Amino acid sequence: MPVVTVRLKTDRRLISETRIDSPEKAVELIRRELGDMAREVVMALYLDTAGHPIAVGMISAGAMDQTCVSAVQVFQTALLTNSRSLIFAHNHPSCNLTASSEDIQMTRTMIACGDLLGVRVLDHIIVGGDRYMSMKENGTVDFEPKMTLDEKIKEAGIYQR
Repeated sequence: MPVVTVRLKTDRRLISETRIDSPEKAVELIRRELGDMAREVVMALYLDTAGHPIAVGMISAGAMDQTCVSAVQVFQTALLTNSRSLIFAHNHPSCNLTASSEDIQMTRTMIACGDLLGVRVLDHIIVGGDRYMSMKENGTVDFEPKMTLDEKIKEAGIYQR
């Protein structure tokens, strides 16, 4: 049977140590990563307990108008970097900032996954050209946790020692 180890390999350092407490600050950091991509790219900005960025990850690069996001990939990075929260961002090459039904469903799914793992999804930002739309600010999706992790564990009947 093979022995398996999981390690985090960093590619490079983030240039910012600014606390991310608004969509504008997140966009400042992510925009240079998304650039002027001609296809949809989904990224996650991983934050520590104080809201400082500790990692940014490319989650998916798809076609001109769609992409596929894996919760395993998103939260594996979050857990390996000891992130306590994250912000999703993706571009719309069309510059239309309207969230699609797929964008909204993916966000809701990731919020639920994050709640179970103790990693809060704080926002999902769509970038198009020089503009952006924050799903949290826009009220597109409710990002507030419905239950704490401890409450979920108790409800599920799982023992925590």
